[in-house]
Amino acid sequence: MRSGVKFSIKADFCLLVSLSMFVIPIQWIVGWMLAAALHEIFHILVICLFGIKIYRVTLRASGAVIESEPMTPLCECLCALAGPVGGLIALLLLRVTPEIALCAVIQSAYNLLPVYPLDGGRALRNLSACIFGEVIACRLSKIVTAIFVILLVCLCGYISLFYHTVALVPVVCLGIALRKNSLQCRENNSTIMRDKIERKLH
Repeated sequence: MRSGVKFSIKADFCLLVSLSMFVIPIQWIVGWMLAAALHEIFHILVICLFGIKIYRVTLRASGAVIESEPMTPLCECLCALAGPVGGLIALLLLRVTPEIALCAVIQSAYNLLPVYPLDGGRALRNLSACIFGEVIACRLSKIVTAIFVILLVCLCGYISLFYHTVALVPVVCLGIALRKNSLQCRENNSTIMRDKIERKLH
């Protein structure tokens, strides 16, 4: 990674880790954090392979935020998929560190959902932009995101009959993603090829 990259940790990240220690065994917290670190390392490696400058990496409760130079749609698509691929590679560690391997697979499966701004949604949106253009890609992203949120709401609603409100957590997270996707699609320029520096990769 190039020199001059700044790292920062937000208070909500520290709060999330602290609260998790009261309800989750420490080995699973460590496994989850190491799996997340592997996920982000693969994002960063591919970004660097494309020769794109990274300005800042910020840790938040919702995940890491990587601020970089603007990318082409194809480049951003590949960079978005790099994280989940890295998580799937962690399956090779299943017999050595099962906590890390399982956490990495769960994170990869979640991030591969075609819901923007998750990695799968980002990849779909940028790939669509390469084929159909930004306007259609933005509309397609909104439709696919809405469909998957509705399906997940139905699934979690059924699961909540047995596990109560715990199943509503991913619904809330994807609901926020749907809102963010809608707001960004209303702007004149989407996140694709935007001069704005910030690029979020989950």
